Amino acid sequence: MISGLSVLQTVEQQMHALLDEAPLVLFAIDRAGIFTHSEGRGLRALGWRSGEMIGRSAFEHYRDSPWIIDALHRALEGEIVQASGEVAGLWYSAQYVPLWRRGVVVGVVGLALDVTERKRAEAALEERESHMRLVIEQLPAVLWTTDRELRITSSEGAALAHLGLRAGELVGVLLQDFMGGPEAPGVAAHHRALTGERVSFASEWRGRSYHTLIEPLLAADGEVIGTLGISFDMTEQKLAEEGRECTISILRATLESTADGLLVVDRDGRISAHNRKFAEMWGIPDEVLDGRDDAQMIHLALRQVKDPDAFLAGVRELYAHPEMQRSDDFELADGRIFERYSQPQRLGYAIVGRVWSFRDVTARRRAEVERDRLLAEEQRARTRAAFLAEASKVLAATLDYESSLAALARLAVPLLGDWCAIDEITDAGQVRRLAVAHADPTRGEVARGLAAWTPRLDDREGIGRVLHAGERRVGRDAPGLPPLGAVAPEHADLIRRAGVRAWLSVPLAARGRILGALTFVSAADPDRYGDAEISLVEDLAQRAALAVDNARLYREAQRAVQLRDEFLSIASHELYTPLTSLRLILQSLLASQDPACRTQALQRRLSMAERQGERLTTLVGSLLDVSRIEVGRFQLDLQEMDLAALVRDVVARFEQGLARANCLVSLDAELPVIGRWDRSRLEQVITNLLSNAMKYGASSSIEIAVTQADGAGRLTISDHGIGIQPDRLPYVFDRFERAVSSREYGGLGLGLYVCRWIVEQHGGTIRVESAPGQGATFTVELPCAGPST
Repeated sequence: MISGLSVLQTVEQQMHALLDEAPLVLFAIDRAGIFTHSEGRGLRALGWRSGEMIGRSAFEHYRDSPWIIDALHRALEGEIVQASGEVAGLWYSAQYVPLWRRGVVVGVVGLALDVTERKRAEAALEERESHMRLVIEQLPAVLWTTDRELRITSSEGAALAHLGLRAGELVGVLLQDFMGGPEAPGVAAHHRALTGERVSFASEWRGRSYHTLIEPLLAADGEVIGTLGISFDMTEQKLAEEGRECTISILRATLESTADGLLVVDRDGRISAHNRKFAEMWGIPDEVLDGRDDAQMIHLALRQVKDPDAFLAGVRELYAHPEMQRSDDFELADGRIFERYSQPQRLGYAIVGRVWSFRDVTARRRAEVERDRLLAEEQRARTRAAFLAEASKVLAATLDYESSLAALARLAVPLLGDWCAIDEITDAGQVRRLAVAHADPTRGEVARGLAAWTPRLDDREGIGRVLHAGERRVGRDAPGLPPLGAVAPEHADLIRRAGVRAWLSVPLAARGRILGALTFVSAADPDRYGDAEISLVEDLAQRAALAVDNARLYREAQRAVQLRDEFLSIASHELYTPLTSLRLILQSLLASQDPACRTQALQRRLSMAERQGERLTTLVGSLLDVSRIEVGRFQLDLQEMDLAALVRDVVARFEQGLARANCLVSLDAELPVIGRWDRSRLEQVITNLLSNAMKYGASSSIEIAVTQADGAGRLTISDHGIGIQPDRLPYVFDRFERAVSSREYGGLGLGLYVCRWIVEQHGGTIRVESAPGQGATFTVELPCAGPST
C-alpha cells in the first residue's frame, strides 16, 4: 500500500508538472456546475491561478461561451463530449468526461488545450490556400497534374472556361484522350517530363494560343511521381502583339508616305528613327543614318544651309531645352527653303527624345512672295485709281484751273513726292508758276521761295527742258549740276534747301500744245521714281492738261459768247431804228388818200411790205431780248391787269392773220383773271404762242382758254397742226432750238426761249404736250400774286 501510494503521488506530481508546463487546463465540476478543481498553465492566459476558480459556477462563468455550456450539459447527462471554441480571444479544444458513482453522474472532469497558435496557423494556411485558389481560378492559364500513367489528377485555372470546361472536370481522364492521341506533341512533352526534363512549347488549341510549361512532379524523396503542367492563354497577348505590329507597320508606312522629312533623336543624341524623305531632302548617306550619330549628320547639314551659325544655334537651343517646341524657316545654299518643326518625344509624361520635321516649302514661299507682290501691285493700283479719281474730282470741281491745280498739288504730296510744283506757259509765251505744295507744313518759307522761282523756256535741263521740248525728265541730285535746271545760284540754293534727291517732271500737253509742266521732288529717296510712279504722274499730268485745256476753251467760249451778245445787242439797236422808220413810212402810205397810193395792187404790196416789216421787227426784238437776258438787263414792269382781256385783245389784233391762215379760233376768256404781271411781256408770250399755232396749224382750228384756279391764272392754246416729234419735246424751250425743219418753216428758234424766260421771271411755268400729226397744246400758269422776288 505504501509503495502504491508513492507511485500514485509520483504520477500526481508528474501530472501537476505537465499541467504547469503545457497550455492545458484541468478542471472538475459537481452536479450543480460548481468548480471543484482547476489547475494548469492555461489558466494564466485566462487571468486565473490554480484553484482560484473552485467554488464558482461554471455556467455563470462561461455564460458568454455557449459551446462550453452545451458541452457541460451533455457531459452531465453522461455523454463524453469533444468540443472546441473561443474563450476570451483564445481558442481551446476540450474534452468533457462525466464522473460516475454508483451509476449516477455526479460531476464532470474536463481537460482543455490552448490551440490558439495552431488555429491561427491553420487560418493563415487556409487564407493562403484560398488566395492561391483564387489566383489559380483567375489566372489566364490551365494548371493540371498527372500521375505516371499520365492520367489527369487535377485541373484548374480560368482558361478552362475558354475550352468549355470546369475545374476538376478532367480529373481521371487520360491525357492522350484529351490531347488527341498518344502521338500528340503535348503527350510527348509529358513523357519527356516523366524522365525529369523541363519542357516548354507554344501551341494552338481550339482557336486559341497557348504557351505551355511541363515539369516533373516530384515526391518528398525526389522520385518522379507524375507531371505538373501549366498552359498560359496567350491569345489576347498575341492579338495585342499583332495589333502592335500592325500599328507599327501603319506608322512606318505613314512615316514613309508623308511629304515631310522626319527624324527622331533620343536624349543621348542618337538617331532612333527617320524616313526616306529625310535622307533624300538632305542627301544624307545611309551609312551616316545607320550609324545613328546625330552630330555627324548635323555636320553634313551645316555644309548645305545658307546660314550655318543660325541653324546650329537653333538646334543647340532646342537640345538645351528638351521641353521646348519651335517652328521656323531657313534657306539652303542651293536656294531651297525648308520649314523646320521640332517638338519633344514623350513616353507617357517623360521626355525621351526629340522629333524633327522638315518640309520643302520653296514653291509655297515663292508663291507667297508672288502673291504678296501681286497684292502690293493691286493695292498700288487701287491707291492709284482712288488717287486719280480724287484728282479728277478736284480738277472737275471748278473751271478755275489755277485753284484746282493748287488743290491738286496739295493732294499729290506726300503720295508722289515731298514737294510738287506746277508751271504754265501763258498765251504770251511766258512761264508762270501756278502752284507749289510741300509735304512739311513747317517749310512754309521754302514753299514761298519755290513759288517765287519759275524756270525759263531756254533752260537746257530740268523743268525748262520739259516746257520747251515737251519731254519727260527724271533726274537725281548730282554735285556740280544745277538742281531742276535752276541756273541762278539763289534758286539752286533754295531748291537744295527744299531737298532734292530725285525729281520727275512731265509736260502738260493737250491737242498738240505744251501747256505747262508737272514736277515732283523726293527729298529722301534717290530711287523714288520708277516705272509705276512715272506712269501714274503721266496719267495725272494728262488729266491736269485736259482740265487746263478745257478751262481755257471755256474761257475762250465765254469771251466769244460775250462778243456775240455785244454784237447782237448793238446790231438789234442799229436795225431797230431804221425798221421803225420804214414801218412808219409804210403805214403812212397805206393811210394816204393820194389817188396814186390807193390802187389795189399798190395797197396789196404795201400791206405785204408792212407785214414783213412787222415780222422783221419781231425777230429783231427777240434778238434784243436774248441779249438782255444774257447780260442780266431783262426787267419786268409789274402792274395789276386782266389776263383774259389781254388774250381777247391779242386775238382781235390777229383777226386778219387768222383769216389768211384759214384758222378758226375758239376763245374761252369771258371771266376776268386778275394778276400782278407785266402786260407787254405777257402780250409778247401770247403773240408768240398764237403765231406758232397759226404757223404750224394752218387751216385747222385753234382753242384758247383762260381760267383761274388755286391762286394762279392759266392760259391754254391748242392747235391741230403737224405736232412735235417726241425726241424734240425736251428741247423746244431752249435757245436756238426748233421743233421742225428751218427749210419748211422760218424763224430763229428764239421765240419759245424768250417765252419760257418771261413766264419763269413771273414765277410761273410753261409746258407743251404734243404728238406728231396731232397738234400741240401749250399751257402757261402764272401766280396771280406775281413773282415772289
